[in-house]
Amino acid sequence: MFEALRSKLPPAETLSQQNGASLTCDHHGGATYTLLDAIAAKVPIHGDADLVQLVPWCRDADVCVRQIAMSAVVSRIGFDRNHLVIPHMHDPEHYLYHEILLALMAHLERGDVAYDPKIFAGLQLDVAQDDFPALIHGRWVEDIDPKTVNFASSVEVDASSVRVTQRHTSADPAWPDHTWTTKIAEVTLDEQRQYVVVGASDLESNAKGYRGDEIVPSQFVYSFWPVREDLVWFRDGPSAYWKKLRRA
Repeated sequence: MFEALRSKLPPAETLSQQNGASLTCDHHGGATYTLLDAIAAKVPIHGDADLVQLVPWCRDADVCVRQIAMSAVVSRIGFDRNHLVIPHMHDPEHYLYHEILLALMAHLERGDVAYDPKIFAGLQLDVAQDDFPALIHGRWVEDIDPKTVNFASSVEVDASSVRVTQRHTSADPAWPDHTWTTKIAEVTLDEQRQYVVVGASDLESNAKGYRGDEIVPSQFVYSFWPVREDLVWFRDGPSAYWKKLRRA
């Protein structure tokens, strides 16, 4: 079925499948999400063991194929569709794509379904507490378009601290680089395979020489969600939003 879909998608059967939000595919041109969801509903999944066969298609190079396979997985494992945001569920770099496959892996393990771990290779779904230095230590820069965003963050992590710097995307003397340096008190790994960093203290400074008083205990808790060796999602303190960071 998926081999055939790579070549050609079936025609829309209803008016709603012809109109609405769409993705752009190198192979199929434009395709509506309603059409892709209708195709996903016809994927013949007879049991959880069939979900194992869907994983390679969830990772396929064709974006339409990925969307169809991911939609079929979501329907089968009962993933909360309120989490889904177009177009992120088929984006291999987005945390939502990562979260769905993590939920799939957990679903297979709960059902004692056999699978080769290699099908999830490279997705950072099996990270351990001790992997934090290898995966997170170093310098990261926010993945943004400097033409449309005025400020961007960079994050530096080592064994003792997390330094979060906000920079103006264009040189501007009125906006010096602004940094919060947080001493690390504890690093834990939660069920979502996110590293949660609790600070012992933090200190504010900027590139013009300002240095604030050390705040104890720290007001910040940071979260790092690795999805690839060179890509991590970062939540800055109490913010509800994730920032996409690439290893510098």
